[in-house]
Amino acid sequence: MVMKKRFTSLFSVLITGLIYLALPFTFAIFLAHFPNGYQPKMIMGVFVLVWLNDSGAYLFGKNLGRRPLAPKISPNKTIEGFAGGMFTTFLMALAIPLVFDLLELWHWLVMALIISITSPMGDILESQLKRNHQLKDSGQFLPGHGGALDRFDGFVFCLPFLQLFLLYFYP
Repeated sequence: MVMKKRFTSLFSVLITGLIYLALPFTFAIFLAHFPNGYQPKMIMGVFVLVWLNDSGAYLFGKNLGRRPLAPKISPNKTIEGFAGGMFTTFLMALAIPLVFDLLELWHWLVMALIISITSPMGDILESQLKRNHQLKDSGQFLPGHGGALDRFDGFVFCLPFLQLFLLYFYP
C-alpha cells in the first residue's frame, strides 16, 4: 500500500512537471517562429524582458521594498519590487524595437505589460509548488538561485499569454 501511494505521488509529480514545462516550451517554439519563419530575436527579446523584470524587481525590492506582495508564499517579494520590475521592463521595451525589428513599439509595450504581470505570477506559483512539496530549491544546478527552474519560472508562465496577444493583435 505504501509503495502504491509513493508511486502515485511520483507519477503525479512527473505528469505535473511535464505539463508545467512541456506546454510552455511548446509556446516558446511557436513564439520563435512568429510572425513568419524562425525568428530567434523574438525569443531573445522575451528573455531580455523577463530577466530584466526579475532583476528590476530584485533591485528595487531589496533597496526600497517594505510591503510584502505574497507574504505567506514568498515573503521576500514586495509591492515595491513588483513596481520596479514593471518599470525596468517598460524601459527595456522602449529600446527593444531598435535592436529587434520584428514588431512595432506598441507590441513590445503591451508585451512588457503582460510580462510584468505574468512573470511574477509564475515565480509565486513556483514558490507555492515548492512549498507544497517542502522543497527549498528546485535543484542544485545554480546554488543560491533556487535551482535552474527559478531562472525560467516567469518565462514559462508568460509564454501562453504572449502567444494569445500576438495571435489576436498582430496584423
